[in-house]
Amino acid sequence: MSELSREEIDRIIDKIRSDYTELSQENPTLFNLYPFEQRYTQVLTHKGNVNRFIRDEILFLDQLKSKHNEMKRRKKASSEQTTIDKIIEENEARIRKYPKIDFHPMAKTEIKYFYGAIVDFVNHELQFIYKVFRGTPEMNILQEPVYALEKTGLTRKGKLSIRMNEHVNIIQDTRGTSSTIERECQTLLRETCRALKSVSDIIEECIDDQKVQVNNTIRFSESDSKELIDKFGGITYGEALKMIIEKTHNIIRDFRMDSLVGLDKKDHHRHK
Repeated sequence: MSELSREEIDRIIDKIRSDYTELSQENPTLFNLYPFEQRYTQVLTHKGNVNRFIRDEILFLDQLKSKHNEMKRRKKASSEQTTIDKIIEENEARIRKYPKIDFHPMAKTEIKYFYGAIVDFVNHELQFIYKVFRGTPEMNILQEPVYALEKTGLTRKGKLSIRMNEHVNIIQDTRGTSSTIERECQTLLRETCRALKSVSDIIEECIDDQKVQVNNTIRFSESDSKELIDKFGGITYGEALKMIIEKTHNIIRDFRMDSLVGLDKKDHHRHK
């Protein structure tokens, strides 16, 4: 999709709203306008890529329309929930590769997987980052995004992380109010994915500036965990750091935060 003018953007957004409003008369559950408005507000507030957002929303709305038409053809009342579940299943497929932490019955499924993804990253990739950069000026630069990731993904003695404990308190205080929970989920995803992107950007700069001996094979000590050795053993520092960069990007994309944190702009620039 080529760059859209402000007038074109407004026209397309109005058309999407109109479609949701019209189709909600037939199926208010499937064509709920509110989540779209929330996503659009987030993109505008945080200066995300509106072109990318519009493209994704058109594709998603087309998918909903296809499912809705299929439901109408079947003319079975019982098929409605099945079809909705199928859409949810398709959206979950991309995040199911991550560990799922079922930390609260009212938590969204997406956040349960996201929490698992960040805990796994903190326990493995972040430990390797410490191994490489501890005691260096680069570690000082990494300090802020690393703290943000640990705030979300660092658990001790089976307790929730600091950020996820805050998340649970918000869920309980709102007593299940969907709009408040949706805003909180978006904030949690956005803040943590920004930290992931910052970490990947800093590591890339270190590689480009030759701050790391990328061709040296990684050396482990007796104090290093078996999991760390199994994951990064037998490869070079450069290969390991590129694996970490790729994982940060995958998490951001899989949880649909790439346009909000600017990862899609970076990808576009890289492929020009």
